[in-house]
Amino acid sequence: MRRFLVVLFLSFVVWVLLIPNISTGYLVIGLIASGIIALALSRYAFEGMDSRVLDPRRWLYMLAYLWVLVKGIFMAGLLLIPIILKKKEIRPGVVAIPTQLKKGWELTLLANSITLTPGTFFLDMDEEKGMLYVHWISIESESAEEIRKLITERYERILSKVFE
Repeated sequence: MRRFLVVLFLSFVVWVLLIPNISTGYLVIGLIASGIIALALSRYAFEGMDSRVLDPRRWLYMLAYLWVLVKGIFMAGLLLIPIILKKKEIRPGVVAIPTQLKKGWELTLLANSITLTPGTFFLDMDEEKGMLYVHWISIESESAEEIRKLITERYERILSKVFE
């Protein structure tokens, strides 16, 4: 039943994102189509995956993560305005950032989040040492802990809950 509800929800969300306008007719048709898709595919969905993938708390944490990511991208963009307008000197460089994340998906999402955030670009990672190497357009601190707080902490905190 849980698989059915997840497939129904995901297919309905895709439907809503694709329709030209939100009206009762479109929503009813989408719900019917999503129900048919869920009936046909739910027994195959998530096959071989751990049942924790379907845990609603993980999905809520993922939504929270997306909110934090969008907010981080927006705020970093605002911080770049003085640099773009040449009102602030830049100090570009590569920084090493320690991370507590260990799993592949956690590290991948963290690396992509860093690259999506204006002013930072993920370069490499040393999994044995738990270090990420990031190019930062304007280094604001020399302390590894302070750099971690500024660049990755907001993402790491939520990602660790999504994949726990």
